[in-house]
Amino acid sequence: MVDHLLYRSIDKYKKMLETCRGMPERPATPESFLVFYCKGRKHKGDYVVSKHLRAWRYIDGEVYEVPVDAKPVKRPEGELFYREAYGEFGICRLTKRAFINVYFGESFVVGFEYRIDVHGTDFMVYDEHAVRKKTSIKE
Repeated sequence: MVDHLLYRSIDKYKKMLETCRGMPERPATPESFLVFYCKGRKHKGDYVVSKHLRAWRYIDGEVYEVPVDAKPVKRPEGELFYREAYGEFGICRLTKRAFINVYFGESFVVGFEYRIDVHGTDFMVYDEHAVRKKTSIKE
C-alpha cells in the first residue's frame, strides 16, 4: 500500500504541474518532488505528521529513495512556488483512512483523504475527497 500511495502522490504532483503549465504568465514551477511516508494522526480535521518513516525524490520521471531527513529545496519567501514541491502521505489502519498532502508553495497546498480496506495482503484505496486546498492564484 505504501508504493501505491507513493505513486498516487506523484500523480497528484504531475497533475498540479499540468494545471500550472496552462496558466498565463505562470511563475517557474517546482523542478522536483520530495515525498515522505509519515506516521501521524488526524487533529481538528487535518493530518498532523509526527515522524517521517521513508522518503523519495521524483525528478525527470524517475523515483529515488533518499535519506528520511532530506529537506525540500525552497525559494525565498514571497515566491508562489517552491523550487522543489514536497508531499506527505500516511496510513491509519485504526480509522481505515489514508491521506496525501502536496505542498507546491507557502500558499499552494492540496490534500486528499481516502478510505482503505485491508484483507490479508490485498488492499483497496477508494473514496477520494479533498481535505484542504489553499491557493493564492487569482482566477
